[in-house]
Amino acid sequence: MVPDVSYAFQPLLSTRTGETVAVEALARPKDGTIYDLLRQAAKAGRLTETDVSLASGAVVACSGHGASLPVHVNILAATATRADELVRFLRPALARANRQPHDVVLEITPPFSRVHRAALMRGVAALRDHGFRIAFDSIGDGDLPLTLLTDVRPDLVKIDAQLIGGLPDDDACLAVVELLAEYCARVDARLAAVGVDNEDQLLCLNRAGVRLAQGNLLASATRGVAGSVPLPRPVAEIIELNATTTSEGVGVPMVADFLRPASTLPEDASADAARERFADDQTAAMIVLLDPLGKPVSTVSRSKFLLAVTGLYGHALNAKRPVARHGDAPRSSGSTRPACSSSKRSRTPTGTAPATTSSWSTARAPAGAWCG
Repeated sequence: MVPDVSYAFQPLLSTRTGETVAVEALARPKDGTIYDLLRQAAKAGRLTETDVSLASGAVVACSGHGASLPVHVNILAATATRADELVRFLRPALARANRQPHDVVLEITPPFSRVHRAALMRGVAALRDHGFRIAFDSIGDGDLPLTLLTDVRPDLVKIDAQLIGGLPDDDACLAVVELLAEYCARVDARLAAVGVDNEDQLLCLNRAGVRLAQGNLLASATRGVAGSVPLPRPVAEIIELNATTTSEGVGVPMVADFLRPASTLPEDASADAARERFADDQTAAMIVLLDPLGKPVSTVSRSKFLLAVTGLYGHALNAKRPVARHGDAPRSSGSTRPACSSSKRSRTPTGTAPATTSSWSTARAPAGAWCG
């Protein structure tokens, strides 16, 4: 781990429902900024080593916090080209944090021009094979070639704060945001805006079709991972207003906006581990048990499980035994994509009961899908 570095966590929120859908781990050096730290590491010839240590430290820092939310971790494009080294350090960090690769979204940051394109493509493919989700950060103010965006097709695209700062008055900035929103809608990717600082920006983003936002207007970075964030009244009013007044369903919440990442455990987890997970996450209606490859093999219903373990001698008889004994066979959709992604394409407005975590697919990483 890099000494004298702590971590803060900033939520990503849905612009349609206002709910927290993920958190980003942000490194905070004791002295200077993260950019100062990386520049010093580059001068010492230890840039990749330092970046890998920062990434693994971010995963460890989220241990015991917000287990039901995906965690976003920043890595340099150069680090992504050395996927084997990165994964070698992330594995023990994931074990310490009691998380799986599909719980982590790797945000690849500039510079891109200093890495070999083919090496970056191989690295991204390897990281995806291990179950990690991929995002491209700083779009609009970095050196990311558009052809790399089309070749990699990241799961998430994050618009840089410099571009968001021009909204809503700068027509050129708005045009770029709308183009990115159209691109993401066509390729089934998520689009997030960074650095949202005022109500006018949020209103503009919502109506432009940007479904995720991050910034001090919504929630500032804090030391702990919050499962939910109370919205300031003006923000809540904007979201509610958009959901009821915008035309053509642009700001209206869709069924996919109410899908949540599944709460997961390994298939050999004990009943005591499941009891702790249900206690930590009061919103989880069930737990999805995963095999070593991340494939769902069983679901454990909260009500059924608690009835079994809270009865007479229930804890003594079940605590150390596999929770899979209380599981049901999976009801898979037959899709190869996470439930959140497959639901987006239907663009079905909410008129019926919202989907819950019981809607999950046979994808490699069912808990890694973005919602909101």
